[in-house]
Amino acid sequence: MRLRDKYDGGDDPFEGDRTIVWRSLPANALVTKATVTVEPVPPPGAGTYTETLRFGPNGAAFGATIQEAATDIVEVNFHARRTATGWAGLTGINPQTLGVDVGGGVFLAVGKDGTVPAPQGSNYNFSGGVLPGIGAQRLRLANATLPNDHSSVTVDIVSMPSNLTLRFGKLPPFWSKTGELGVAATTPDITNAIQRAIGDATVTNGFYAIPLVVHSDTLGRLAITLDVEYLGTAPLVARGLPEVLLSYDFASVTTTDPSALRATLPARAAPVSPQTALQIRGAFDPSRVAYGPTGTTTESTTIHCSANETLAQPVLPPADVNVSSFDLYVAADGPAARIALDLHADFDGKPAQTSLLAKAVPFDLTGDASGQRHWTNVPLATAVQLKTGIRYWVIVEALDGAAFLGVDTPPASDRILQRSTDSGFSWRAAGLSSPLLLRLRTVPARFQMPIDFVAGTGAQAQRASLSAYDALGDCRSGSLLCGADGHTILSGSRIVAKFGLHSVDGHGDGVDRSRANTRHHPAIAWPIRHVL
Repeated sequence: MRLRDKYDGGDDPFEGDRTIVWRSLPANALVTKATVTVEPVPPPGAGTYTETLRFGPNGAAFGATIQEAATDIVEVNFHARRTATGWAGLTGINPQTLGVDVGGGVFLAVGKDGTVPAPQGSNYNFSGGVLPGIGAQRLRLANATLPNDHSSVTVDIVSMPSNLTLRFGKLPPFWSKTGELGVAATTPDITNAIQRAIGDATVTNGFYAIPLVVHSDTLGRLAITLDVEYLGTAPLVARGLPEVLLSYDFASVTTTDPSALRATLPARAAPVSPQTALQIRGAFDPSRVAYGPTGTTTESTTIHCSANETLAQPVLPPADVNVSSFDLYVAADGPAARIALDLHADFDGKPAQTSLLAKAVPFDLTGDASGQRHWTNVPLATAVQLKTGIRYWVIVEALDGAAFLGVDTPPASDRILQRSTDSGFSWRAAGLSSPLLLRLRTVPARFQMPIDFVAGTGAQAQRASLSAYDALGDCRSGSLLCGADGHTILSGSRIVAKFGLHSVDGHGDGVDRSRANTRHHPAIAWPIRHVL
């Protein structure tokens, strides 16, 4: 986004500091480039930089005072160095002569040609309302009378802004220019100065209120233009929360409310990188999912496993894999159950009688009235190697009690689930077109990233793999730092968009903590999911 704000100071003469509150930068902005242009402007309707000092009760004299120093002598004290070029409102008799104090508190007579001091017998006559334009702190006008009502008395001076400085609030100046400002001047990029100012700025109605302090040693008028390029940011953590605690089991998404990490972006926003970042801390098990569904679990139905119902699920590994454990989406049918998992080879499209394991692996389940299934990990005592493209069968049988196993949603004609009612002596199709929710896990020989990024849900979900960092043994690229010891840290905490988007995928037996700034920009919500 590009933002241009202009302050027209043609009606606002000043000297010293002038504070202008900048209120157009959105509170979710990430400034990428910014400059300030300052330009001198004359008073409205004037072609020259002439300011008129007025001495009436409602006049703008800018510190100047006027008085009768003696009979028929009027003294103007500017209390600063001014260049006077004209006057009005005084009365007197000719010849009217002029003295100036150019410094040191001593008046010097001005010659008729404007020289100081005046040559013998040559005096400047100011009766025509014109002054010679000599830089002075005080003027002494002889043979002049000051009326009782000063409102008609004026003195014209030529003045332009000079020795300018610009700063935000109480911060040091970020730009300065010595001498008079005769033409427009533009600062270098002041992005860093704006970022520092944002830290102290208040937010009103979704916009920063940033005080810009302009200083000029002399009286003048300025037009100030701010040109800013910025990106919009959206926090992933709710306002007021410094961090979010994300708990994980063997599901590849957090068991915490999925709305805990949610970015809200304007419609048609285009997320950009590398400004987008998220900080994650947590411990991950060394195993990785080598086969099976990850992400949000989509269960189409369930199938029962009991003493009279043994299940066999075929698996076809897409690559050679050393299986260290299995994950099943399962729950006890009742308060508790004891189930056994086995692995068999294929024999003419049915499970072979010989097990590939030393023995079936028993595991215990619990259940409740809701019957909600969970991902349960079944570790093997010794890893078993499966070959690419060869069919294997995962056998699930009930030793005590019964269980309900979740069935995946997408159909798979090459992995039709089978069931036996005679403890595995014969097998028949279970009548389902989709396989069990089943995963194979492996412990890789070298480090593999335990996380992916997923943003959005359903057809709009966008997933970004971090496997490019596997060869490093850890990740040290931009905002990402992931150690091979299973601890993951991602620094930063926002989504940046044009007006990118990343999410965190993770599995672990520990906890992830996401840290984020808390500012809100209403529009489209992007849920952030954590997937292994």
